[in-house]
Amino acid sequence: MAFEKKDIDKRLEDVVKEVLENSNGFALPGWEPERLAEVQTLFAKYSAVDDQKLRENLVYFLQAVIPVCEEVGVKMALHPDDPPYSIFGLPRVVKNRDDLDWICRAVDSPANGITLCTGSIAEDPDNDVYAILAEFTRRKRIHFAHVRNIKLMQDKDFYECAHPSEY
Repeated sequence: MAFEKKDIDKRLEDVVKEVLENSNGFALPGWEPERLAEVQTLFAKYSAVDDQKLRENLVYFLQAVIPVCEEVGVKMALHPDDPPYSIFGLPRVVKNRDDLDWICRAVDSPANGITLCTGSIAEDPDNDVYAILAEFTRRKRIHFAHVRNIKLMQDKDFYECAHPSEY
C-alpha cells in the first residue's frame, strides 16, 4: 500500500527537525543539512511505489544482473531490510522467511542468494532465525552472513548489543 503524502510530510518534517536541532553541529553521512532539505522531494518521487511495485523492480534488476553473475562466477547476496518493517510508510520486501524464499524463487539460480543478517531478521520477533538459517543453508542460498546480536525492547525498539566474551 502506498503511503499518504500528508502523513509522510509531517513525519519527515519531525525527523529533519529532530536531527538538525540535536546534532550539536555534527552530521552523519547522509544526514547533512543540505541533504535533509531534499528528503521530502525524494520521498515524493516514491509516493506511488508500493510493495508490489518494489517487488517488480527487484525482479527486473535480478533478471538483468543474475545472468551476468552466473557468467563471471559471482554469487549475489541480497541483504534483508533493516528494520524488517516499514519506516515512514515506505515499502519493504525482504522482511521474513517468505520474502527470502520469494527472492530465491523469483530468479531461481545458485547465483541468486541472500545475506543472512541475523540482526535484521531478528528485529521481528516473529522471525525464527534458526529455522531460516537451517532452511537457506540446506538450499545453499546463504552467500554471506552478517552476524550481530540485538536486544529487543518495547514497541519494536532494539539495540545492537555486545557479544558475550571471556576475553
